[in-house]
Amino acid sequence: MWDNLDLLTKISRYLPFVQICAIAVVGLGLHFLKLNIDHKIENLKGAREYQRKLTPPIIEAQLGISEKGNFYVVVDSKNDTPFKARWCVVTEKDIIVDGVMLEEVQCYPFKQNRHWQYKDHLDKNKVVNGYLELRFDYRSIYFEELGRPKELYGRTIHKYKLVNEVLESIK
Repeated sequence: MWDNLDLLTKISRYLPFVQICAIAVVGLGLHFLKLNIDHKIENLKGAREYQRKLTPPIIEAQLGISEKGNFYVVVDSKNDTPFKARWCVVTEKDIIVDGVMLEEVQCYPFKQNRHWQYKDHLDKNKVVNGYLELRFDYRSIYFEELGRPKELYGRTIHKYKLVNEVLESIK
């Protein structure tokens, strides 16, 4: 074969075409490989985002009182799941002593900020026998979007005794 001048001439004439075809096939194959990898990356990102949305908020809320006698609701998030919250403070016989919230509070925790403090307009004159109860409801901001799964909703109730402008937790 290497001694056949006619054969080598024909091969030499078609070799650039073969090279171009080979480059095109390899290039096309790499392009489809990249598309497949990009699609897989998007699927994995979507799955990760979905799992993040399914993470329930872990919240601690309590009632506090300042040295000046002002009441506060103190909220601490133990993870980065954004949530909405509403609360009320009641006394004996479920009498509301702090008014009714018209809107939920939205909180977007992140590692540097997972603590909030909200002034509560508690009317001390309505408190019966010093008994107070903080009823704190919260839900992930993804609660509605994900079909209202009960895992993304929570309620905490903390009971207190108000004695001489000091709150004592009741277990």
